Amino acid sequence: MVARFAPPKMQNELVTVLAELTDLEWTMQFVGDGPELEACCAAAARHPGLAGRIEFLGHRDDVAAVLAANDIGILWSRYEGLPISVMEYMRTGLCCVGRDLPGVRELLGYGSGSACGIVAGSPGALAAALRRLLAAPGLADEFGGAARKRYVEHFSAHAMVAATAEVYDAITGRTLQRS
Repeated sequence: MVARFAPPKMQNELVTVLAELTDLEWTMQFVGDGPELEACCAAAARHPGLAGRIEFLGHRDDVAAVLAANDIGILWSRYEGLPISVMEYMRTGLCCVGRDLPGVRELLGYGSGSACGIVAGSPGALAAALRRLLAAPGLADEFGGAARKRYVEHFSAHAMVAATAEVYDAITGRTLQRS
């Protein structure tokens, strides 16, 4: 999870969910800093089954490299607009798991018939989604490939310029010069 340790992010709740999954093989990296980092570290320390499984990496300038070494990107948050961290997960080809929020659903293609990740509306649903992905690693790879494809088609710089030009063309009735 790449996010600042401050409201609206819910890293502490994610740690509680992860404590329910200690019967499975996994490790977790949190990237970011902020006023709630120490409280989250303390929450993780209260769960003996999490020892050695969670790393708090703090602020990083090499987020792309960190993401490339992982399989699943999680964003657990109270509210979001269009979360950049999920776009970063998609660009990297990670399976994306996020809270059921409008911006997350939009990014992951919910309602399009071809979702490229999993949204969860509660801690229990998040635990079930992670359990499902961890029990079937090929599924995370499928979602990751679909996420990368959706990113390239809809959210890459090239795709965004083309979409903006289409809006311009529709509004003005002229064709925007493209290079």
